[in-house]
Amino acid sequence: MSNHFKGWNAKIVGTCQICDFRSPVISDALGLCPDCIFRHPEQARKIALGVHARSRIRWALPGSPPLDPEGIVCNLCVNQCRIPKGECGYCGLRHNTDGKMNGVSFERGNLSWYNDPLPTNCVDRSHESSDLKEFYMDSKTDMHTDILSF
Repeated sequence: MSNHFKGWNAKIVGTCQICDFRSPVISDALGLCPDCIFRHPEQARKIALGVHARSRIRWALPGSPPLDPEGIVCNLCVNQCRIPKGECGYCGLRHNTDGKMNGVSFERGNLSWYNDPLPTNCVDRSHESSDLKEFYMDSKTDMHTDILSF
């Protein structure tokens, strides 16, 4: 067991998956101490990538870029996804709907915003009267998604 962060008086919140060291600077979600990240980078990277993939799946995003040989190729970013029918790309912004690519493109973006009722959070509201081609609202969260054409 390592002596790093010796004397830390805060509540212990996490345990390193590599060396079993417990410390308040170790995230429960990630489970890696700073020393092990530097001393065992390959082992730490494997753990971190697994945690990252599991966290993405919770949000209905692929754990890794989809590479389906039958999927539609997306050239929007460096991941070069091959998106299968009915699925989305790694970014979650491009979808294969019945063999057609939908979502953002070089000409069409996705902007999310919310209505903050606190007057101290001043925001320019001039966009509310703008002529947007498409507008979506999720009534469960009061979150708005605008599809803007450039």
